[in-house]
Amino acid sequence: MIKAKQIINELKGLKDVVIPLKQHGLKQIPKEIGELSEAVSLVVSPDPISSGWTVYPPHSAFDAWIDAPPFRYVPKEITRLVNLKRLTLTTLGIKVLPKRLNRLKQLEFLDLTLNKLTISREVDKLCSLKHLKRLNLFGNRVAVEDIELLKRTLPELVIDIEKLIVEGDKPDFTI
Repeated sequence: MIKAKQIINELKGLKDVVIPLKQHGLKQIPKEIGELSEAVSLVVSPDPISSGWTVYPPHSAFDAWIDAPPFRYVPKEITRLVNLKRLTLTTLGIKVLPKRLNRLKQLEFLDLTLNKLTISREVDKLCSLKHLKRLNLFGNRVAVEDIELLKRTLPELVIDIEKLIVEGDKPDFTI
């Protein structure tokens, strides 16, 4: 994947990195992403981030969308980015987070908006991020029990729940 290597080489040394995949002709997050060792903030999305309006489908459509391909995976090499404080992986169709997510020990902000995660399968990985202060999970499959476990494990964590697809009753605590 020569193009991915070339793109990553151009981004090396930057602290704030934004990678709109389509703009660079990429379909997946490249494994070379692990070479961005200086990055403190990383944003990966299919398209360039816009400041305009975003229209979301109704909540009733999310369940079918979450289970339907295509799916993307986050390469394990992303866990080499030990300086990351902010990680945004939005609208990528991510099905599974890397096993060793806990290597991102400095991570304070994680935005997983509009992916295809089932948080009950990922909650242990998220709970291992001891410095996490803000977590956005809108557009993923989230159960009330997942939120409760996250809040017990990381009591200072602020979770974006206003737009969540919550299975079961809405939690009775303030987030």
